Amino acid sequence: MEYLVWFERKDTGVLVNESVQKERVAVRDKRRLAKYRFPFE
Repeated sequence: MEYLVWFERKDTGVLVNESVQKERVAVRDKRRLAKYRFPFE
């Protein structure tokens, strides 16, 4: 079962909902890591 999940996600990645996206951006900005950009931006 785990192999099938991995096989599906190896090309598409893992979905990250909007609230988690906002948290990740906030942490990045707080740490002044402006050169890093996420694919969802």
